Amino acid sequence: MASRLVAQAKLRVERTRVRWPWFDIAVSTVKRFSDDDGGFYAAGLSYYVFFSMFPLLLFATSLLGYLTLDESTQTRIFEAGVKAVPLLEDALSPDGFKAIEANRQGLALTGFVLALYAGSGAVVALEHALNVFHGVTQEPNFLKKRLRSLLLLAVLGAGAILSVVATSVAGFVTDPLGGIGGIIAAIGGYALGVALSVAIFATAFRILPATSTSWREVVPGAVAGALVFEVLKVVGGVLMTRGAEGRDATFGLFAAAAGLLVASYLVSQIILLAAEMNRVLAERKITRESSSGSR
Repeated sequence: MASRLVAQAKLRVERTRVRWPWFDIAVSTVKRFSDDDGGFYAAGLSYYVFFSMFPLLLFATSLLGYLTLDESTQTRIFEAGVKAVPLLEDALSPDGFKAIEANRQGLALTGFVLALYAGSGAVVALEHALNVFHGVTQEPNFLKKRLRSLLLLAVLGAGAILSVVATSVAGFVTDPLGGIGGIIAAIGGYALGVALSVAIFATAFRILPATSTSWREVVPGAVAGALVFEVLKVVGGVLMTRGAEGRDATFGLFAAAAGLLVASYLVSQIILLAAEMNRVLAERKITRESSSGSR
């Protein structure tokens, strides 16, 4: 009986895949992600993403101490910046949030060095995962990969910071402007943030793999990844808030770290699933061209 139900379920899935191309692409992407051990590479990537979050936050917030702004304005900018990073505000406990805000001055150098190390490691981990997805077996040596990662980190990091800044500004100016002006500013800021996220995804997918790919091939995954990234800020925040009591009871003082680790893993999976989606679309295109050429 059970085997019959499984067979019927598989048949329905296959029929849906034939009827709806988008569903077929989604299933093929998840299947390819599993076949390529995507979860394993996402775990490795999330390690570096996790260890780069706090240094980046320390570096960014410490810079506020050098701005000639009043304390309340600096606090509002800080809170807007934290809200712009997916799940970060929901993972941090109130005490941890206040501690970072209170000690933000004088931590610029420490945050910068730690972010540089963890960020370059994240770029190398992403580069290796993309090479595996593309079937590349010959990769540069360790030194070349590290030096190249620093260069790409400057480009991708600048884009990521601009994306967060755009989203932060949108949240920062909405209340002061109010009315139609606030709505327009919020929409414009979020739209700019999404556009910058698309550019970051596309640049990473285009440049990091040691193989030839066109911009047209990487745009679909970049758009999908950026949109899911924005949705994660809302949906993920709700889920993290609901699970806060459980994390506190299970992990105690390490609850914030556990929350950030979950956030890092989700972000890493989004990135790699978007990359796999591009590979699926490229293979579908080759299949269509082969079928039309054989007629």
